[in-house]
Amino acid sequence: MARFSQVLHLVPSLLLGLLAGTDGCGPARNPVLQLPVTPTPLVLKGRVSADSGNPIPARLTLIRLTQKHRNDTIGTVNLPSDGRFRFDNLAAGTYELNARSIGYHRRLDTLLLSSPPGLEVSLELRPASMCLDLCPPDPALVEAARLQQWRWQCDRETSSVASARAQWAAFLADSALRRYLVHQLDSMTIAGQLQRIRDDAICRRLAIALFPKATSLAFTLFRWSHYWLLSDPGFGDAIVANDSLRPVAGIYGGSFAVWIPRP
Repeated sequence: MARFSQVLHLVPSLLLGLLAGTDGCGPARNPVLQLPVTPTPLVLKGRVSADSGNPIPARLTLIRLTQKHRNDTIGTVNLPSDGRFRFDNLAAGTYELNARSIGYHRRLDTLLLSSPPGLEVSLELRPASMCLDLCPPDPALVEAARLQQWRWQCDRETSSVASARAQWAAFLADSALRRYLVHQLDSMTIAGQLQRIRDDAICRRLAIALFPKATSLAFTLFRWSHYWLLSDPGFGDAIVANDSLRPVAGIYGGSFAVWIPRP
C-alpha cells in the first residue's frame, strides 16, 4: 500500500513533464524559433556572339526570356554591340531563352535556375545560308539525326502538338489543297478529325520513309481520312502521304509543295 502511494505521488510530475515536452526526468527544452525561408532572387546573364567568336552588330540581336510551360515573358532585350544581357530578380525554375538575329539561325535554349547567384551562359549563333530557292538542311545535322534514328519518336510536347494540329487544319483547308485532295471541309472540321498517333514505332517508321534528311528527333503524326500527316516540331517540313507512303502534298523548307504522280 505504501508503494502504491509512492506511484500516485509521481503521477503529477510525470504529467507535467509530458506537457513540457520532456519525459519527466530530463531538463525541459524550449521550442526553437524557425524563421520562414525567403527565396533568394537569381540572376541569368551572359553573352551572345557569332559562332566565329566575333560580336554581332548592335541592335540586330533580340533575346527573349520566358518561363517554360507558362509562356510568361520575363523580358525582351535588343542587345548592344558586346552582346551582353542580364535578367535580375528571377525565381528558381525552368526558363527558355530565345535568341535571334538578322542573318543568323534562331537559337532556343532551356535553362534551369536553382541556386544562388544564378547562371551565366555563352551563346553562339550560326550564320544562316542565303538561298534564292529552298535551302538544303545542314549536312552535319542530318548525319547526327541519322545516327540517332533509334531515338526518333512521336512529339510529346503538348504545345507543339497543338500548334501542328492548327497548322495542318489551316493547310488542308486551303482552297488549293481542297481542290487537289477533293474535299470541301473547313479548318475547324479538319482539326476535329485529326487523329494523333502516339506510337513511337509508327512515328519512327514513317519519318525514316518520308524524311530522309530529317534534322529532328521528334515528329508529329496524325491520321486524317486515308492520309498520313507527318511534320517536324517547327512545321518547316510537313508531308501528306497516302497509305503507300507516297508523298502527295506538303511543305518543304517552309514552302508549299505538291507531288504530282507520274503517268
